[in-house]
Amino acid sequence: MNSPSLMSLDTDSARAGRRIRFDRNELAGAFGDIGTDLPLLIGMILASGIDVASTIIVFGLLQVLSGLVYRIPMPIQPLKAVAALVITQKIAGPVIYGAGLAVGLIMLALTLSGLLGLLGRLIPKPVVRGIQLGLGVKLSLLALGNYVVADGVIGYVLAAVAFVIVLCLLGNRRYPPALIVIALGIVYALAFKWDTGAWVSGFGFAL
Repeated sequence: MNSPSLMSLDTDSARAGRRIRFDRNELAGAFGDIGTDLPLLIGMILASGIDVASTIIVFGLLQVLSGLVYRIPMPIQPLKAVAALVITQKIAGPVIYGAGLAVGLIMLALTLSGLLGLLGRLIPKPVVRGIQLGLGVKLSLLALGNYVVADGVIGYVLAAVAFVIVLCLLGNRRYPPALIVIALGIVYALAFKWDTGAWVSGFGFAL
């Protein structure tokens, strides 16, 4: 009979040897948080004045690193509450760095002490589902109130078409709806929003 340590070692070895798969469903999943990540990141950058290139590049590298280490889709995204405070209060960059370090140390302490697992067991799932539902409703209202109306009738038509596509293809692994919706958005942007001069002037190299 295997000891717990040997079983743990076997499990870790099997996990380490698991191949990374990349197919259309993985590609679709990569866009899963784009509606949350980009607005929050861009809003924080504009509000606090932190460097654009380093913020986006480090964020992307952490996404790749988490996938290589854990071999599973591991969401890495800015804390919603922190992002809201930064955007509304226009908090300076050094304060954000300090807050990120403090949150990271607290999460590390909770993990190493085992308290994080205890909190996970104590907090009922309906609370988590309620937070997720509330966030979804809030993001929907934000989209309808700020982004969809910006393009008038075309914006509403585009949103309705995307909504129908998601409903019809929900759970479809052969034709992931996220890829189709993203492609629809890219075609719309190229047709109505493309500004060659702005794109050309925006490219550059900065440390």
